[in-house]
Amino acid sequence: MPPSLIFSSRKPEILRPAPVYMEPTPPDNRLFTMPAGRKESRQMQKKDQTTQELFSIITEPSTIQCIKETLKLCMDSLKDNTLNTLLTQDADYQTALLEYRQAHQRYQDTDFTESQREVIDTLLARKDESEFEHTANAYMAGLLDSYRILRNFGLTLE
Repeated sequence: MPPSLIFSSRKPEILRPAPVYMEPTPPDNRLFTMPAGRKESRQMQKKDQTTQELFSIITEPSTIQCIKETLKLCMDSLKDNTLNTLLTQDADYQTALLEYRQAHQRYQDTDFTESQREVIDTLLARKDESEFEHTANAYMAGLLDSYRILRNFGLTLE
């Protein structure tokens, strides 16, 4: 399913199944086997109905949010290996990380009151949370952009 459909806020079109034709039972009460074409048609109708039910569940706002959260967690675990490899080789990042660690040590060594430390800790925690969300969304945007680039060059199986 293309990523654009996963997060769609449009209401799904409800496909109404065609009326089901019930075969009459033969008068002698023998088992009656339906011709293969009708069996396949009923199987297709059942699959279509199941697909519609699943689609309506998937497109509920709460389900979409759960899917997005699950995707974020999956992408975060995939991203970690790739990102860590890139970051260890990035000299600018390594310099910034060293400066952060030094600043954090100064923070630890500074004598703040309990309420001051609580305010700063809350600030840092909220910043970390927002950066996590930003990074997860940036990674997702990168995947979607990569897919669009491949599609524009005709390199997808659509």
